[in-house]
Amino acid sequence: MSRGHLIYFNPPNSEIVRELKTWGKEKDIIEFMEQFAFFSKNLNMRTYKMAEELKASKLDWQKFVVQELKIDLKFLYIHKLIGKYNTDIERIKEYEEVYKLSRSDYYRYKKLYESHCKEVPKNP
Repeated sequence: MSRGHLIYFNPPNSEIVRELKTWGKEKDIIEFMEQFAFFSKNLNMRTYKMAEELKASKLDWQKFVVQELKIDLKFLYIHKLIGKYNTDIERIKEYEEVYKLSRSDYYRYKKLYESHCKEVPKNP
């Protein structure tokens, strides 16, 4: 290609989230994507649109977003457990029994999750 210019456009995740906020209608999807932006290796606007369609179809859009953005599923597990239970004892019990993962693994991922997430989810 001798007569063209190749421009590689790779905006930071924070800029992508900021742009999504200007036109995205599903605030919970945007907030979820923002929550996991730091861990993402592939944040993009197309994922938002696909998540919007999955949500409208009552499918598991959160798991899709995590997989599409190439985020370790353990961060999603931590996210859900923090929103579901008040104590680490309750969270670890489910983390070990349901997800078949270790206690030390739980604490390692929880520390990473809390250090990089904008806001830790509140219990319902």
